[in-house]
Amino acid sequence: MKRLLLASALLGLAGTIGTANAGPVTTLNTLTIWNALTPGATATSASQQALPATNPLFTGADLISTPPNTAAGGINFSLLSGTATVGAFLATDSPALTINPCGAACSATIISQGGFAQTTLMRLDFTVGSTSTFNVTHDDGVAVFTAGTTATASDLFAIADSGPTTSATTETITLASGSYDLWYVAANGLPEVLQTNLTAVATPEPASLTLLGSALVGLGWFTRRRRKA
Repeated sequence: MKRLLLASALLGLAGTIGTANAGPVTTLNTLTIWNALTPGATATSASQQALPATNPLFTGADLISTPPNTAAGGINFSLLSGTATVGAFLATDSPALTINPCGAACSATIISQGGFAQTTLMRLDFTVGSTSTFNVTHDDGVAVFTAGTTATASDLFAIADSGPTTSATTETITLASGSYDLWYVAANGLPEVLQTNLTAVATPEPASLTLLGSALVGLGWFTRRRRKA
């Protein structure tokens, strides 16, 4: 019975050292958007990749959001059908954008066209408060960089994730506390999906560590005593 109680205590304490606070990223700080016609492009063209160092849309001429691009809301968008504009895509955000840097221009701009004829490139800067598991579900390409970094080799995702997809795909990495740039390319028509999930890795309190250590010692003592009996 005592061993059972100790084992239950261990399981309970282990739960407090696991993960917590799962949900979409809500620390969106800036949202910058570029859009351009890309006739003749294919799935492998540089204009269709979420890689700013090589994507020709990453220029002032193609910028459609309003500098300084301050934003507030979630990173949780899903436009599956209907009006295929940048504004319609942003309107699907949950929690909703309370500061939206993209006005009339986005409402009138097609987010992407089939045949890779028109493409949107987005940079979403967000903050992670503590070491966390970061999931991104995307339809089309994504890349993640430490904020301010654009070199392709610094992409924290696999480079293959930066190109258009044929269906929604989920990537998972662990991020330390800090600021990051999530790049997304919307290409080849609807659907367009960019959904995140951030799960903070809980840090055990000192008291929890002490209790866990005591429980481990106690369990070991009872196991040893039983073997000697």
